[in-house]
Amino acid sequence: MSELPFAATTPVSVSRVGLKARDAESLAAYYRAVVGLQELSRADGAITLGAANRPLLVLEQD
Repeated sequence: MSELPFAATTPVSVSRVGLKARDAESLAAYYRAVVGLQELSRADGAITLGAANRPLLVLEQD
């Protein structure tokens, strides 16, 4: 097994994910209902969803 160029215990995190969607409104409804995210803002055709007032997902209308 080869050695990794970084420690296996190095913390990794994702700040925010952006997706382009044909129907951003329906996809936002899914993430609200099934995943439990809250809508944080809407601007310029983008819907920002998150948890605990932290943006996690930005959906852009394609």
